[in-house]
Amino acid sequence: MYVIIKKVPLIILLISITLISYAQETLEVRLVSISNISNNHVGNEWSHDVTVNETKLTKYKSLSFKLSETKTLNITVNCTEFDEKYPDYGSNTKIIDLSKIDLSNEYLFAIEVTVTENGGRYKGNKAKWKYSFRIK
Repeated sequence: MYVIIKKVPLIILLISITLISYAQETLEVRLVSISNISNNHVGNEWSHDVTVNETKLTKYKSLSFKLSETKTLNITVNCTEFDEKYPDYGSNTKIIDLSKIDLSNEYLFAIEVTVTENGGRYKGNKAKWKYSFRIK
């Protein structure tokens, strides 16, 4: 009986440490690269806007999220080609359910965005961009 009573506080301590560790665990989302896959006369003055759960993420930077507070990642990519007469836009969103990926390993994925020229002599032409991400 004495042995069981002595082990109970130890078990409670271990469970508490595990719960505290989980509550403090974070995942990191990094924008690894932005690549132009193709550009058929759409333009050459580009801006890129990436948000993760409504927080801005810039190239080569990371955002951290507590696993205890975050169940999904909502990643939105906006791509703009500046032109005084005909600015062109493209956008794409990916929602990642964290319960469906293996967070013990790096998770790599990409989001592609297509921008269509909306005016001028190249109207209808397309440019495609690839945004590569890493979660760990």
